Amino acid sequence: MPFLREYSGNTLQWRRPHFFSSDYQLWVGDRLLASLNRTGLMKQSALAESEGQQWKFQREGLMGRKCVIYPVTPDAQAQDESTLALASIQLSWSGAGTLNFQNGRAYKWERTGGIWRPVWSWVGSSNKVLLSMKKGRSLEIAPAASDLPDTALLGVFGLYLVLMMEADEASSAAVVIGAAS
Repeated sequence: MPFLREYSGNTLQWRRPHFFSSDYQLWVGDRLLASLNRTGLMKQSALAESEGQQWKFQREGLMGRKCVIYPVTPDAQAQDESTLALASIQLSWSGAGTLNFQNGRAYKWERTGGIWRPVWSWVGSSNKVLLSMKKGRSLEIAPAASDLPDTALLGVFGLYLVLMMEADEASSAAVVIGAAS
């Protein structure tokens, strides 16, 4: 797969291969750049792939507010997952948080758009927007991410976080509608 950072300055589109599928693919023309396959009970975890790397995303903790990234490697099956965690984010009630890597790197996940058309962005240490997820599953890679080694991971993990927030909103709406009936 080609590198996502090669497409900095462009807007890419996540698509589902089938209407009822829980899988998403990021394509440019006829080139597949990344994939995300939601798995598990209520689709709370996911397997992602891009640039020849694979990751597992898992919601953990009270109310699933913590999301952890694990690398998927051949030796990962033989070890305890908690020692292999690559990074984690504790989301606030607004959905924002900081993705902290084990090696000290950190990226802020924040809402940069309005209420009706939210834009969720990864922001670097210099407060520059690196990647943005827009309504309709558009991924915009800013020129500031052109030399960032984590571009692919941030691109697929951003989609995962948006999907989890949408699932939470749908669950909340169902509870409210059920209580009103």
